[in-house]
Amino acid sequence: MNAPRGPFGESWRAWVALGTGVLAVSAHSASCMGATLLANQFTAWTFDHYGTYVPAWQTYTALMTLAIVPVTWLWRRDASTLARGA
Repeated sequence: MNAPRGPFGESWRAWVALGTGVLAVSAHSASCMGATLLANQFTAWTFDHYGTYVPAWQTYTALMTLAIVPVTWLWRRDASTLARGA
């Protein structure tokens, strides 16, 4: 009983994995581009409203700080697990 093979002799699972990877990379690229456009609009609005970029930088710094805290917690938890040898 032979499993069906693709045109290059690979299994259908390989094609599914390839398709999933292409979709994931495409979605990531699209979300990054969308976030960049939104950030540009926010920065332009901030300058138009306040006449300076300081609030935009403060907001960016606050968001990055909020994002790094859970990453640090996860990193430290993983490192302590590795140190214990578990």
